[in-house]
Amino acid sequence: MNFSKFINSIQIGELREHAGFSEITLSQLIALYRIIGYYGTDDWYDTTQNSSPSIQEFIDLQKRLGDRITYHGYVILYPRSDYRVSIEGFWAVNLTVEETLDLVIEHRNADEINYSLGDSGYSLRTWWD
Repeated sequence: MNFSKFINSIQIGELREHAGFSEITLSQLIALYRIIGYYGTDDWYDTTQNSSPSIQEFIDLQKRLGDRITYHGYVILYPRSDYRVSIEGFWAVNLTVEETLDLVIEHRNADEINYSLGDSGYSLRTWWD
């Protein structure tokens, strides 16, 4: 995903109501929150997508995994009354066996958890409906 192009299309009004995103970093996610106008509100840290972790929990996860994790979800744009940024899940790469098991246990309530072994370690994808 070309994040700059995605942000630009939101800012100039090309995206009318909603748009999905994938493989964005935490800093890009926060940039989305700032553009949508939700960043810094009293409850933005507690925001969840259905039963997914909160934004704060995703921030904590980012601290543990660094640049080995990206996020996927969607944006609902203003003027809709339910405008927001929703994280539906994450993609983590280059994980050890222990990290993979910890994440599977920690996020066992996800609607989907997929993992695989590659040349650089395990990859894990979660999704909350």
